[in-house]
Amino acid sequence: MHKIKVNINKPDPSEAVVRKYKNFDRFVSKYQQFHTPSGIRYLFKHDIKRLVLVVIIILLLLILLLSEEGEASATTTYLQSLLSNYLT
Repeated sequence: MHKIKVNINKPDPSEAVVRKYKNFDRFVSKYQQFHTPSGIRYLFKHDIKRLVLVVIIILLLLILLLSEEGEASATTTYLQSLLSNYLT
């Protein structure tokens, strides 16, 4: 078995290192980015993959809701084939 080294008497970090990580403005900006509606909107606008995924889901739901009964089976099989090709 390997011996594990545990640093029990680790020295405290210097004041410069502590001040380096004490950035309250950065903390508040990240919090507002993830917990306000404008921050969530900003994430969706600048993350293209997420935005495209939401648009595709909305379009698929609209196609399924607006298709007629006779065309629904053809539409669903076509959409399933598209999704299977996209996900693989």
